[in-house]
Amino acid sequence: MNSLIEQRISEPLPRHEVERRWRELAQRLQAIADKTGGDTLIVSASLLEEAKFLASEMAKPNEEPPSYTCPRCGMKSYHRIDIKHRYCGNCHQFEDDNDRAS
Repeated sequence: MNSLIEQRISEPLPRHEVERRWRELAQRLQAIADKTGGDTLIVSASLLEEAKFLASEMAKPNEEPPSYTCPRCGMKSYHRIDIKHRYCGNCHQFEDDNDRAS
């Protein structure tokens, strides 16, 4: 499956995969430059499309992992149990503890 098809049917690539493919593309381009003496770089359309795709993926911000932000103090937790139970370790309260106190 080529990268253009992958781009259209898959989720965004993980950063490490983009970086790996970018290095691979750079090596392929360097090999072409070495063969042509470095004066002229002949690049196929598929390599150019791959370069455009990888450049667009590199420009995307890293996705932030799941988190829970306390509505009282604003502290953010990335711990899966805090997220699941909506618990703030700073306030030592669950989010719905406000409802119980009212």
